[in-house]
Amino acid sequence: MFDRTKVVSKPVIPGIAAVVCALVLGCDSKPATNGSGTTVNTNVSLKPSVVNNNPTTSQPRGEANNLLDLISKGTAKPEQFTERFLSLIAPPTSQAEKTAGYSATDLSIWLSRFEKAKFVVNEENTFAKTIALHGRVELPSGKSAFTVHVTQGAKGYQISWLHRSDRMASEVKLPSGDTSIEVFEISRCFLDLTFGGDRLQAQQLMSNSFKEREGGAPTAADMAVGRTYDFGFLNQKMASWGRGVTGYSITLVTIDATGKQATAAIKLYQEGGNSDATIQLEKPAESWLVSNFKK
Repeated sequence: MFDRTKVVSKPVIPGIAAVVCALVLGCDSKPATNGSGTTVNTNVSLKPSVVNNNPTTSQPRGEANNLLDLISKGTAKPEQFTERFLSLIAPPTSQAEKTAGYSATDLSIWLSRFEKAKFVVNEENTFAKTIALHGRVELPSGKSAFTVHVTQGAKGYQISWLHRSDRMASEVKLPSGDTSIEVFEISRCFLDLTFGGDRLQAQQLMSNSFKEREGGAPTAADMAVGRTYDFGFLNQKMASWGRGVTGYSITLVTIDATGKQATAAIKLYQEGGNSDATIQLEKPAESWLVSNFKK
């Protein structure tokens, strides 16, 4: 049977929604409710770099706050990130880097984007052993939206995802069930980055077959860093997907009977009128990947 879970979101008037991030980034949002619709008004592990508009008392939330604080201070260590995430944001190229599983130089450069950040948390979601926080990040260079996933595993609590973007979903209500929430979160990260962030990082959420199909044959430069597709061409195509999009909401998440295929229905808010889109996902191993995007 199919697990069909509706995600209810309030419609956004395109004229008002132009640059949805302005609703979130320009002012302090009201505390969002957790998955049960309840907001708890007690902070945990308060840090100068983390403002909790939606505070809870859970250990995962405290661990997430601590990790964000370390990133803001520039003292986060590689072991505080999952091996998979390290390989995605700082892919190894030399033999020494391949042995380590990531590029220490590229990791340092990537993390420098978040130094001196103040994270304003407006929303908290949980699925399986992962806590997801969404909100605003304030940097000396300006404000943007952020998402972080912190996962509990054999090595304790580690960051399994982190990004910045100038787009994020409009008001949403989470689906029920860990699998549906995970699909919702991955879809959300992909759309945030595709419409208003680092599209190279968005590509890390795409299946190889999808990247190769949309990007075409790799250039010599792509092959030198291990890519099997043309990054530049795919980057341009992804930019076209987000052209004119001021915001979005996820309206329906569907999981098939195998639990390995999923679909997310999307409402796109555009200056010329709203339209629909669809994301298809697959789970070949432990992580969901975007296998198609239709607009």
